[in-house]
Amino acid sequence: MVSAEAAAQTPIARLRSSFGYVAPIKARLDGVQRHLEQEPSQLVGAAVVRDDAVAAADQRLLRPEREVTYAEAEPWLAGRDRPVFERRFASRLRDPAFRNAMLPNIARYPAWDRLLNPEKYAPKATPVK
Repeated sequence: MVSAEAAAQTPIARLRSSFGYVAPIKARLDGVQRHLEQEPSQLVGAAVVRDDAVAAADQRLLRPEREVTYAEAEPWLAGRDRPVFERRFASRLRDPAFRNAMLPNIARYPAWDRLLNPEKYAPKATPVK
């Protein structure tokens, strides 16, 4: 929650203290302050104050709920950026469920085939004459 000291500060002062005020942007912030002073006070408080609960909610949204399944990853892997997503989802090959769902389509993913079957791609021994 917002402390009494923070509530007593002007909205622009709270903004400066929460984002580490830097001198070169003072002119822009002064313009913002003039604009905020013209807004109704109930809107200013909602626009400027960043509550701890909001920050905690942001962190929860950034944390994945679970790992992606092959069925969810397949549309990304079928798109034009397949090499990017092959690298992104390569770590999921350690999961047996993901790997088993992908194996029927292994021909689509030669990079993964090399990871899963390195013996197929090992250099052939040349016969000694």
